[in-house]
Amino acid sequence: MAPKLTVVGDVRWETIDAATARRLGLETRTLGEPARRTGSVHARAVKVEDLWVETPIDRDWLACYRLVTADDGTLHVGELRVLPRESAVRRPGTWSGTWQGMHATAPTKRLTSRHVHALRVALHAEVFDQILTQLRADRQIPQTALDRWGLTAPQPPAKTATRATDKRRKYSDLDYARIARDYQAASTRKGGRPIVAMAKQRGISPSTARGLVARAREAGMLSQGHQGQHGGVMTDRAEQLLASRQRKRKTKKR
Repeated sequence: MAPKLTVVGDVRWETIDAATARRLGLETRTLGEPARRTGSVHARAVKVEDLWVETPIDRDWLACYRLVTADDGTLHVGELRVLPRESAVRRPGTWSGTWQGMHATAPTKRLTSRHVHALRVALHAEVFDQILTQLRADRQIPQTALDRWGLTAPQPPAKTATRATDKRRKYSDLDYARIARDYQAASTRKGGRPIVAMAKQRGISPSTARGLVARAREAGMLSQGHQGQHGGVMTDRAEQLLASRQRKRKTKKR
């Protein structure tokens, strides 16, 4: 029997220190007024968008999975929380203790190893993509949010194979070499989301950037990465093409 899963999106603002924000490459907003003496502000806020899957373990406890998107467009469990089930309205992945801390009301039933063993993470993960497909069909999550999360609904296929082929021919081997170069550079930056970084740099959606990277691999310009993870470096062929292009530019300048 399939578990009862509830998918919930959440958007919130969280405080973060400036050093951590820089390390993660996050865009922040200033909170409060600048200090009179130093003119600096230590408190900043970052916009956090979450996608949670929640499922009851029993009458007293709830399992909450924070989902993250891999570069290949699949959903992965990034975090698992086991929380007391409460009747009060709350944000996804939270309970009263999130805000009250040590002053929160203790759960009626204790969390035991039995609850942990009752978790069926593998079974839940198998149906995540099915649930997302249903959400796309029902339009429960705005398309703009799916785009930002790199979970854009698949586009309808081209009417003819010829049109699809012609569309791909717009990109030359040199174009794919440049894509491989940009992806390799983005992979080495802090933050761990090269596809999102490439999409922002080129002014395209994450799904389009993901498709270009896949084609660069097919063209032999980028080595294969691990499934579900980002990775890969420029091939010798890509480096030769870029070097040749650079030499031609220098010759023209002379």
